[in-house]
Amino acid sequence: MIYRNDTVQLRAMKLQNCDLNFLEEFKEVEIDNKITPLICAASLGRLECTKLLLDNKTIDVNMPSDEYQCTPLGVACAAGNLEIVRLLLERNADVNKRANFEQLPLTLCFTRFHEEVNAYENQLICMKMAEMLLQRGADIDVVVDEDKGHTLLMQYCATKIQLSETQRRANKKLVQFFLAHGANPERKSKKGKTAVELAEKHCNKTEIQELLRTEKQSYFYESRYFQPSLPFTDEKSSEPSLWNFFCGKFRWCS
Repeated sequence: MIYRNDTVQLRAMKLQNCDLNFLEEFKEVEIDNKITPLICAASLGRLECTKLLLDNKTIDVNMPSDEYQCTPLGVACAAGNLEIVRLLLERNADVNKRANFEQLPLTLCFTRFHEEVNAYENQLICMKMAEMLLQRGADIDVVVDEDKGHTLLMQYCATKIQLSETQRRANKKLVQFFLAHGANPERKSKKGKTAVELAEKHCNKTEIQELLRTEKQSYFYESRYFQPSLPFTDEKSSEPSLWNFFCGKFRWCS
């Protein structure tokens, strides 16, 4: 029913009285061997189905999949389903819950960032989701590679492969986003290297290192955003909006 987006049948089932915290095989959804109904809806972008599932007050919004431990929030971020991410955050989904391979929702936000089809829209959605997670307590300096001790900023600065012009612009845009949202360029990897040093072999070394030396934090997340009982109010937030950041600061994107 979720796969078919059959909301009529779902409403008839009176889901608010059902136990929805179970794992089941969904062959049409290639995420894991077994997933929850909420993971299925979140991954497919079934907004109305997700709302119906979340009407059940006993649903576990953080219940992971079977083998890979994917969460509803993580799969929604990876798929770029912005409104479902918003719904899950309103229900206090854990922004710091890792799947296997140490994947975090914040990392998964950028899964589609380098796609060249509908690039502008994809990038805007990726960054908006990331901003929403940061408002809810995600750590911009979280280590995403335990072996190397790399943060997200370090990962993108340490890129050694040759990038196309489109990829170079996307990479630079992400580095600027991380810095503007508080990533620490002075933090050191396990080998004692900062982001500037890691960028030595970057194909866009000059521009990336210049950003690291000059870009200042312009977005701050106060402790009030970390209160679980506080509803998500992006539109009413006193913090500067990412829409302004993206469309204003990155004028060369338009």
